[in-house]
Amino acid sequence: MGAEALGQATVDVVRQLRNEGVTHQVLLMRHSARHYSNDPRLEPFMGLTDEGKRAALAFGRGLGAELPVTPCSSYIGRCIETAYLLQRGSGCRADHLNTLEEALSPFYVKDFEQTVGLILKHDLTGFIRRWIDGAFSPEVMAPADHAASVMLKFAEGHLAGETPGLTVAVTHDWNLFAVKEFALKLSPETWGKVGYLEGVLLYREGGRLMAVNHQSQPMAVDEALLASGEATAVHG
Repeated sequence: MGAEALGQATVDVVRQLRNEGVTHQVLLMRHSARHYSNDPRLEPFMGLTDEGKRAALAFGRGLGAELPVTPCSSYIGRCIETAYLLQRGSGCRADHLNTLEEALSPFYVKDFEQTVGLILKHDLTGFIRRWIDGAFSPEVMAPADHAASVMLKFAEGHLAGETPGLTVAVTHDWNLFAVKEFALKLSPETWGKVGYLEGVLLYREGGRLMAVNHQSQPMAVDEALLASGEATAVHG
């Protein structure tokens, strides 16, 4: 897949809602295409490939500068790279600087070594399903529904007020597996892996927090899911 094609479905959702008059949006989105290592301990240090860098720039160009684009990201380098490049591509003002947010990071990983062991034991697909189903000790991995709730509360906070604009929150595929499962009822077994520059778009309608992506129709986010993150939301 060429760099221009990565993330196009996400751009289309953003622009469609903008054309329908939804001008205040938060996009929870996976970073662009990245390098990999055979050593799981090097995972936090894997940056973007050249294709990933070009794709992030193209993604920003696709968003355009009709409305302000404000990036924020996980503190992992590939998310920071993506945020910087997409803003540069959008042509929006440089003073809308990227901020690092713990709520977009892998904050739910409590014991890195044990988590790596679980991935090696179950493979990634089995690991994600067991995490979503609550099979792991919270001392190793915080529950996936809690992770989804924290990120949705983060997005809701950025939708306060009426100022038009798009906040692009660059995060990881695990974060989005949780959000897709609990906010949009999109399971990885049915809908596949979270792609590079794939996202879930959040906005407000009639007082409700709404979620949508290219695989779904808009859905109101369950109030109980939002409530479970109120007391424990993570801020960076």
